[in-house]
Amino acid sequence: LNAQTDRGQEVKNARYLSISSDMRGQIKQQLLQSLHDMGADRVRRAAAQAVAKIGSIEIPENMWPELLNTLASSARSDQYQDPVKTSVLECIGYLCEQLDEDAVQPAHVNDILTAIIHNMRVEAAGTVRLAATTALGQSLSFTGSNMAVQQEANMIVTQICTAAQCGMNPESWTPLANAGETEERVRKAAFECMVSLASFFYPNLKNYVTTFFQMSVNAITKDANDVQLQAIEFWNTICDAEYDLLYDGKPCENYINGAVQHLVPLLCQKMCDIEEDDDDDEWVPSKAAAVCIELMAKNLKDDILQHVMPIVNQWIGDSTDWKKRDAAAFAF
Repeated sequence: LNAQTDRGQEVKNARYLSISSDMRGQIKQQLLQSLHDMGADRVRRAAAQAVAKIGSIEIPENMWPELLNTLASSARSDQYQDPVKTSVLECIGYLCEQLDEDAVQPAHVNDILTAIIHNMRVEAAGTVRLAATTALGQSLSFTGSNMAVQQEANMIVTQICTAAQCGMNPESWTPLANAGETEERVRKAAFECMVSLASFFYPNLKNYVTTFFQMSVNAITKDANDVQLQAIEFWNTICDAEYDLLYDGKPCENYINGAVQHLVPLLCQKMCDIEEDDDDDEWVPSKAAAVCIELMAKNLKDDILQHVMPIVNQWIGDSTDWKKRDAAAFAF
């Protein structure tokens, strides 16, 4: 059912919809059974992808309106074990990635959002939290009406911030004894949600940006590379949003102007996290930090110099540390 081009997708959609209603019903029933089966993970994963693809074809045509409610109910139900809930949440995420916002009714958005938030709670298994947090990032573009209600926005942001600390001591931002790769991936997914919030809902960030700032600083300073990259990307996205607003002559909150004095030293230090044998093609925090400084300079123009030049002057002549010299040159 997948195609490489829009035209090819239209042809495949039409071919699928030409199948009789009864036959399509049987196909969907079998796929949903496979999705809810406690058999092999790879079978459920394939079923999740297939259900999501068919849903992306049928829902805009009002042919499978109950699908999202069915998936949300399964994700919330105690009837299913964690592996099934994980696959169902993955299916929700896949489906939301493929649907346009206007194809989903507000009631169904509330259903899937409730199911996702329910499975992001601290008590949930790590794999379930990961699937739920990832699904939230994939579905945030649908939540405009929810983000416009303060109480609902608070709930969404609280869950994101809780997930961003998964497996970490929030005071020291060091891993807990039982934390591992799954917890790291949950944190990465949570910071990806923050990036999406900055992209879709910049006007709604005012009550949360201070918390996001502190959490991103902790992540950039102490967390794994993949988490650091998303924490830096949050500020890259803020830069892009504010640049577009300023370019269009529209008011903005100037979050970058308030954060620059703290971010520049941190990012310059992060630019020093390089080795001579690093892969030039690999996207790493040191490169992301350099891009972030470049984007801040694009927004702030000469105002950034007071924060960058003292570091450049101090580091550029350091004959004992080539990393600082390189960082100073890049920052300049």
